[in-house]
Parts: sequence; structure tokens; C-alpha cells
Amino acid sequence: MALGARSMQNIFLVLIIVTASYLCGLMSALLSREIDNAPRAWWEESRVYTGNKRDVVVSPPREASHGRQQDKGDEVVAVPPQAPVMEPPGESNPAVGDEETEEEDSHKSEDKEEAGKEENENDEKGKSDEDSNDNVEDDIKDVMEVIQHRPAVKKQKKSVEGDNKDLRDLHFNEEYRAKYFKNAPKIRTVMNRILHVTQDVVFFSGFDDDVDNCFMNGQFKQGCHSTSPLKHYATCAVVGGSGILTGSSCGPEIDKHDFVIRFNLPHIWAYKEDVGTKVNMTVLDNYALKTIDEKMILEPEVLLEHFPQFNNSLLFYSKTIYEPKKGKHGLGSYQRYKRVDTFLLDHKFNITLAYAMKDFKNVTEKLLNMVFPGFESPTIGLLSYLMALTFCDDVDIYGFYPFMADQNGNPVQFHYHGAPIPKEFSAGKAPHLFDSEYHLMSYMNSKDVVRVTVGKCQGLGKKTKLPPPPS
Repeated sequence: MALGARSMQNIFLVLIIVTASYLCGLMSALLSREIDNAPRAWWEESRVYTGNKRDVVVSPPREASHGRQQDKGDEVVAVPPQAPVMEPPGESNPAVGDEETEEEDSHKSEDKEEAGKEENENDEKGKSDEDSNDNVEDDIKDVMEVIQHRPAVKKQKKSVEGDNKDLRDLHFNEEYRAKYFKNAPKIRTVMNRILHVTQDVVFFSGFDDDVDNCFMNGQFKQGCHSTSPLKHYATCAVVGGSGILTGSSCGPEIDKHDFVIRFNLPHIWAYKEDVGTKVNMTVLDNYALKTIDEKMILEPEVLLEHFPQFNNSLLFYSKTIYEPKKGKHGLGSYQRYKRVDTFLLDHKFNITLAYAMKDFKNVTEKLLNMVFPGFESPTIGLLSYLMALTFCDDVDIYGFYPFMADQNGNPVQFHYHGAPIPKEFSAGKAPHLFDSEYHLMSYMNSKDVVRVTVGKCQGLGKKTKLPPPPS
């Protein structure tokens, strides 16, 4: 009898153990499934602008590397001109689109989030920094999620005349403006979250390794970074090509900056009184790259006379040059850029080439469209000064003026160097919203994010109010 009771106890104990093991396994499986299904942020840990200026480390001039990757301690250094200016390699026209099909973001935004509570605000004059002590990190920690899953916004209607869409009244999405574009610290922090020079401006000499390391199955690995020739600078000048620079006497002021950015290999030496001679980085659009490629074959002597203005500087092609469907080296823009690299090497120019490892235009356009509904096709000028916010403490803008007359009605050339206005930019055909960009730039100037000079220079560091567009 005692033996039977003990057997029953053993059987009961075994059943308890088996049941407990089954329940533990079931709970483990459920927990694992919950973890697998948990949402993950796809962007890497971002940098946050703190408002504290960093010292600029000035390195001695580099030895001639002829466009090859430099050591991390090197800095792009401009040299004074030693020869007269020659004809440029064709008209410095803005881009009108790439002939190749660049890979676009295929993931359409889903309406997964409802708009948060509206923030009431009164932006009075002189109070642009009233919220500078806010916890900016908390306010915009979800910026990339919002860009991916933003709710639908109402776009601007086209004007009845058929001209470019106009944002001169600044029709903000109030919620996003308050969250991301209310003041300088917030705007800078947003830019630091979505733009990274170690992804967006990297050495062209590392292209093959970048593709091997940073792309998987044709998709960019978001946490992947490469090496950028850019450092951090106290003062940067972004110099456009508008004829508003003619007679401005801005040359000496521009050259005082630690880092000077220009566009599409313009004439500079012949106009030094107004535009200066210093150049640290030249940003190329697709039109300029094609023009250089043609000149290398048809008129190489023109390039040989023109490139000395840009020696000891950085040449940056602002579009992606990798298309997985075409293979590592199959995209036409890659082939052209590689020929430029070879040309510069063969002729002993010390010009370092850089490229964009990922399409930063796409994510920037999404952000701008959130804050300014209807904003489309940002120019390389706009993208460049937004990028400069991530590696410059102070950004000054010159030569950005899209109108054909100044505030007094005086005519303004399209380019300060006299190149004619492109036929594609006749009324209603311009691929960019220049009026809208001017008003956005004016807003950024009013918030002390950038300092914009239109007309004569008044001295480095002096804030100016942008004139309204001519009537």
C-alpha cells in the first residue's frame, strides 16, 4: 500500500515537471515573437548640435595627392591664384535632370501616425531664440520616423498664371514647423539627424570599398559610414552664381571664411573683387559633370586653363553614382566621374574627388515637404547650405538671388560671370522652385540659422534683412 502511494506521488511529480516545462517553452516562444515583432529604428544614433563652437584645426598644406584619399588629419586648403582666368568649361547651368534613372526611395509613406497636438506659438520679432533652452533632443527624437510615416499634407495649389509655386506667405504645416523649424537649435539638430558627411560627402577613391561594405542586396545599410574629407569649421561661406554679386565688393569678406563652397566650376579669378578667390569645395550638378566630360574630349585645353582656379580643393558630385541594377561601375555618372578623376591625375592637379554614398536629396526633400507643403526639387545650392549646417558653426550665404531685377528695379544677370540664362528656365519651365527657395532662405536668415547677404557686403558677421522679391 505504501509502495502504491509512493508510485502515485512519483507519477504526479513527473506530470508537474512536464507541464512546467511545456509552459516555460510556450512563454519563451511568445516572448521571442514579441521581441522579433517589436519596431526598430532604422537610423543610426544621431549627432545633436549643442550650440557650442568647436575649434578649427588648421593643417599644413598637403603634398600633391592628385585626387587620392588623404589622411584623416588633412584639411582641404585653398591656394592663391597664380595665373589669369580663362574661359570656363561651358555654361554653368543648373541641373535639368539626370539622363540615367537614379534609384528612388521605393517605400511609400504610410499614414500610420496621427498628427500630434498643435503647439500654440507666437513668433514675435526679436524673439527667435526664446526657446533655445528647450530640450531639443526630446522634441525631435522621432524625426526620421515622421519622415517615413508622416500624415498626408495638403499641397500648395499652382498659381493661375502657371508660374512656379510660391511659398512667399510661408504656408507652414504648423505642427512640424513648431517641432522642427521653430528656431536655430531645432533646425540644426534636425539637419544633424538626417545628414551625415560620412555618408553624404565621402572620398571617391573609396568607392569600391563603400559599395562592398555599405550595400546589401542593392540596399544601403543605414548604419554604415565611410571616410569624409570634410572636418568641422567655425565659419563657412556658400557662394552662388547670381548676378546680384556684381558690384557687391564681397570678395574680401568671402575669403575670410575658414571654408568656402562654390558651384559648377565658375569663373572666380576675373571677378575676385566681388566673389573672392578662395575655394575649398566645388559642388557639381549633373549638367556640369556632363559638360566637363564633353570638354575633356573636345576641348581639353579649356579645362587645363580653367582647373588651376580650383587646385588644392575638393570636387564633390552631389548625386549618387551607384545603381545596383546597373552593376558597381555601370552608371553613366560613375563613368564620367571616373574619367574626370583620370584627367586630373594625368595632368597633376591636386583636386580631391568626393561623392554622395546615399541619396540625401530624397530625405531632405521629404523633410522640407513636411514643413512647407508642396516644396519640391531642392537645388544643389539649398542642399549644400543645409549640409553645411552639419559641419560649420556659422554659415554665410552669398549670390543666391533668383530674380531678374533688384528691389530698386535694376536688372540683375542670371550669372555674375555673364553666362546667359538657360532656355529651360524660361517662364514656367524651371525645374526648381526658386521663389520658394528664396523665401525659405529668408526665413532661415530671420531665425539666425544662416546669414544671407543680398547686395553690397556690410562686413563679416553683420546680420542683414533680405529684401522682398521685386514686384
